Amino acid sequence: MIDDRPGVALVLAVIVLMALGTTGLGLLYVSTQEVLIARAGEESARARWEAESAVRATLANWSTRRVLSLDPGDEMDIDAGKGGVRVTIVRLGGSLYLITATTRGVARGSAAALVRTVRPEALWPSFAAALSTRGAPEVDPGAVVTAAEAGHAPWPWPPELCPGEVLRSIAEGLKGMEPASIVVPGDSPADAPPEWRPVLPPESPGRDESSVFRIGPFAIHELAALADHVVSGDVQPAPHIVPSGCDTTVATNWGSPFDPGGPCGNYFPIIYAPGGVHMTGGVGQGILVVEGDLVFSGDARFYGPILVTGALVIRDRAMVLGAITHVGSASARLAGEARVDYRACSLWRAFSGAPALDQAFAPAGRAWVPTW
Repeated sequence: MIDDRPGVALVLAVIVLMALGTTGLGLLYVSTQEVLIARAGEESARARWEAESAVRATLANWSTRRVLSLDPGDEMDIDAGKGGVRVTIVRLGGSLYLITATTRGVARGSAAALVRTVRPEALWPSFAAALSTRGAPEVDPGAVVTAAEAGHAPWPWPPELCPGEVLRSIAEGLKGMEPASIVVPGDSPADAPPEWRPVLPPESPGRDESSVFRIGPFAIHELAALADHVVSGDVQPAPHIVPSGCDTTVATNWGSPFDPGGPCGNYFPIIYAPGGVHMTGGVGQGILVVEGDLVFSGDARFYGPILVTGALVIRDRAMVLGAITHVGSASARLAGEARVDYRACSLWRAFSGAPALDQAFAPAGRAWVPTW
């Protein structure tokens, strides 16, 4: 009998203890691996979250002005406020940019997003002349419409505010076409000055009129949504300065073109007038969108591009230093000593300085893209 053999029980006990020990070690190994896997998953998720947070922080602090100098294929490293994350902006081409973020720690996480920007050259074609109109405008003998000094800085702006990239933007945006004084649709009339030439397409049956109610990629209702100020009736804009700086909450604060170095000198708002507007005097700068009639009178002066859908009247000594695109079928008239002076610098500063256009926009497709 086994029970009669000496030492057998001890051997059996040792075998059982070894089996239990092996089982315990196996369970400990499995549990340790599960803890390590869970920890690795947590660190990977944290790294991914940090990368996505860095991309979102870059989007929240986006400034198109910072990336205007990038050519297609160029990249820029930026500080997104995350010391352990490397953030890069790459210009893909046109107005598309790719933001990538990669963590620098042991656990690697990455995220990437596509954004669409509004570069100044995308807006140039909407303002190919000092005055673009659907019909021949009425210009009194004392009024002036000119593009003779299109590349010069308007008074009182110093030349350094109008760098050489302005001319390059014009060449790219207008495809080499020199800016004209006046453009009208269809064939130029026989008695028209030589600088008149067609830009807007002629009338045609079934033509969508809203197609010309836009600036670059933005339809007029999108510009209304982006507007910094909504105005109507009689206005006399002037800069509004408080101890803390330029007060941009005042609807009649349209920047300070007469004081380009002042607190409001770099403020170029988008101003939307849904029912028309009459600028009785004062001075302003920015992008003016008028869905209705526009009247400039007195000593009113505006620096920048103007889109107007209704009647256009500029009279007395009023002046526009930029460009006007007059769409629709209403009349356009310049009376008295009115002046419309095509100035590329005013357009460029308005396009590149408008706060509403300095943000990143979602692309047509997916914004977040896979990374590997």
